[in-house]
This record gives sequence, structure tokens and C-alpha cells, in this order.
Amino acid sequence: HEAAPDSGKTTVIGWGKMQDGTFPTALMVADLDLQPNATCNSGIKDIYARDLKAALGDLSHRMRYSEKGIDAAASAIAADMSDPLTSNMICAGTASGERDACNGDSGGPLFMAGADGPVQIGVVSWGEGPNDGSAACGHKNAYGIYTRLANYSGWIEEKMKTTPAPAKPKAGVGTAQKPAKP
Repeated sequence: HEAAPDSGKTTVIGWGKMQDGTFPTALMVADLDLQPNATCNSGIKDIYARDLKAALGDLSHRMRYSEKGIDAAASAIAADMSDPLTSNMICAGTASGERDACNGDSGGPLFMAGADGPVQIGVVSWGEGPNDGSAACGHKNAYGIYTRLANYSGWIEEKMKTTPAPAKPKAGVGTAQKPAKP
């Protein structure tokens, strides 16, 4: 199994929250661009740094420190932040944030076109946005994060080989029944 590339066109589908805050009545589809994890890490760390600076600013009147102090503290902490993404994650979305997975899409597929049809490369996992509550999802330079399935293909194949198929349900238990004739 090949590792998912860090660039290219991909698609996510799901029933998650839409831009207006409602949930769809039809399955939604969004075409996204894969991004290098470094791009996601940079965007997320920028959001964290802005949130930190805003939080420090909110406290400055009480603790009596200056804008210069806020900048220095935020810069020092931002420089020490670890990358949020690991090699087990894929970054995808649009720089504008106009297309993204959202609340309710978690667990859904991220796939690319393959020679024999769609190939699932990821699973909707998480995302970040500013702490200001402006929108649940779809933030500029804050891409969606997906589980990188290629890193788990051996485990998945092993489980598929060793896990027995579920027993067929008994009539009347979890199966559709024809309506009784009057």
C-alpha cells in the first residue's frame, strides 16, 4: 500500500454542519486540495499564537503589562510550540477555508481518484479555528486533519483476516420485513 501523497486533489463526503450552522438533508461533497503537513502545522500554530495574544490582551488591564510584553510572551510561547500534526495525519482543505469537513463529518472518508475508482486515503478526524467563535469550521489557512490510512493498512488487513464475519440476523431482528397482509 502506497502512502498518501502530500499534494493532489481529494474529496470528502459527509453529513456534517454547513456554513449556516445547520445540518444537510442530503450527503454533502467537497473537493479539497491535499497539503503538506508543514502547511497545516504553520496555519494551526498561527491560530494558537493569535488566540494566546488575545487571551493575554484580555488580562493586560488587570495585570498591568504592556502590548510589548504581550508580544514578547506570545512570541516566546509560539516559538516553543510543538507541531500539532504527526506523520499519522493528512492535511487537506482550501487556503480560503471555503470548503472543509465540520462537526458531524468525523469518521467519514477522504478519498482520491485511483486507476480503478475512488481510493480512501483518510478518515475525517479534527480541525482548528480561532477561539473567537466566528465559525465552527472553514477558517483561512486552517485545513482539516484526517487519519492517514496508509499508516494503518497492515493493521486493517490483519483485522479483516482474523475477524469473523458477523452472523446473519434472525428474521424479525434487525431485518426489514414485508408488511403483513390484512
